[in-house]
Amino acid sequence: TLPMDTLVKPEQGSSTSTYYVWEVPEKNTVIHLDFGVVDRLLIEVMRGFGAIPRRGAEVGGILLGSAETAGGKTVVRVEDFEVVACEHRRGPSYLLSEADANRYEETLQRHRHTPEKRLYAIGGYRSHTREGMGMSAEDLKLFDGYFPEPHSIYLLVKPYATRVSVAGFFFREGDLVHTE
Repeated sequence: TLPMDTLVKPEQGSSTSTYYVWEVPEKNTVIHLDFGVVDRLLIEVMRGFGAIPRRGAEVGGILLGSAETAGGKTVVRVEDFEVVACEHRRGPSYLLSEADANRYEETLQRHRHTPEKRLYAIGGYRSHTREGMGMSAEDLKLFDGYFPEPHSIYLLVKPYATRVSVAGFFFREGDLVHTE
């Protein structure tokens, strides 16, 4: 979740900005999140949330964009995403079966960074219908296994039926990933 001193604002420089800028003071990672991604991702999250009574089914996938480092800051731009379906063999949580993991790997391979690609895999995401708000052991395993790059990010989106959804970004600080 976002600390109280976290800043989320429209990108500066234009009244027609298409990005939110997520920045935590005194951290070296800045995330620019495309408004269109927010809208489309929320549709997917709410579709899963409404699929199963009470808690909903979690959905997840891969975030697409780019990253660059300048002036000691890493700017990660999230410009698209690709859903990776989950069979939900172990309940409503986004816990990948062997077949799911193979699909995840195939999707990731299609979006691996190469010099000619403008957009590439920069992280993962999932909806979060469990108690609290933090990365699970499975999330951390997925993040470390598939997104080891220093600029990689992970997004959790907690949907609610009667109020605005809440989201949190997770990223590396050296060898450490804050999971809460």
